[in-house]
Amino acid sequence: MPAGGDPCGAGGPSFRDGCIKSRFTKLWVAGGAPKTGVSVSRAKRHEGGIWQRRFWDHRIRDEEDLIRHVNYIHYNPIKHGLVRCPHAWPHSSFLRWVQEGSPFKVLIFKRIA
Repeated sequence: MPAGGDPCGAGGPSFRDGCIKSRFTKLWVAGGAPKTGVSVSRAKRHEGGIWQRRFWDHRIRDEEDLIRHVNYIHYNPIKHGLVRCPHAWPHSSFLRWVQEGSPFKVLIFKRIA
């Protein structure tokens, strides 16, 4: 076990991801979270309806790669028709980045190709 005794700190990204999701889900449900529908496939695997099954583990290579990923995150709600512009999404960091003068200020407005 790593220093501090946190078992989620041991293992690779998949292990940590599973551990964090498990802890969060238990606390969320204990806090009165609404029940979500679960498909037959998920029920067979003892999965809940909160998390997606897979994740994409990616190490940010450089500043350009970081900008590309931040743009993806900022424009995702638009792509899915949830809002018309990134600052309208209440959970987005886009407006804060613009107001605080992000180090990527000029590049952040580039549309993902």
